[in-house]
Amino acid sequence: SVEEVVYHGTWKIIECVSVTGVVEITGIEGTEFILDENGDVSWQVPDETEPLPFFNCETYEVCPAAGNEPAVLKFIGTYAGYVVEFKVDISDDLMLLTYEKCCMLQCQKVSPGPWKEDGPYSFMSALEHGYFSDIVLRADSGKEFKVHSIILQLSAPELD
Repeated sequence: SVEEVVYHGTWKIIECVSVTGVVEITGIEGTEFILDENGDVSWQVPDETEPLPFFNCETYEVCPAAGNEPAVLKFIGTYAGYVVEFKVDISDDLMLLTYEKCCMLQCQKVSPGPWKEDGPYSFMSALEHGYFSDIVLRADSGKEFKVHSIILQLSAPELD
């Protein structure tokens, strides 16, 4: 749904607050999770973090707010019937997840990093395959060169 799109992306747990209001260093700070558009959740848990049950969940579901009831984010486990529900308060790049009678997790949206690839990005393969070309030049040898009329006009205005 349109409403669900705000949840999509990578989130980092930045703070864990117990229900008594005490900020606790639990070790789960820094844990990142990705909510994708297919309903899958994947976890990136720092090595020294104590594994919490919901870190094993592989899917999620958003139940929109209804009346006085807040929206609910459900993490769904791989075995039948295992669901962890958090009440959700979300705004732009912050999300507060409240786990009944336990704690609140303050999460921040992580902006996607620069696109990583082994080498620099290039349009060369698109050019070599002739995508975007609108003219074919044929050499005496029979070799064909797929070119772009606009680029040709700009680089050799005397050609018509």
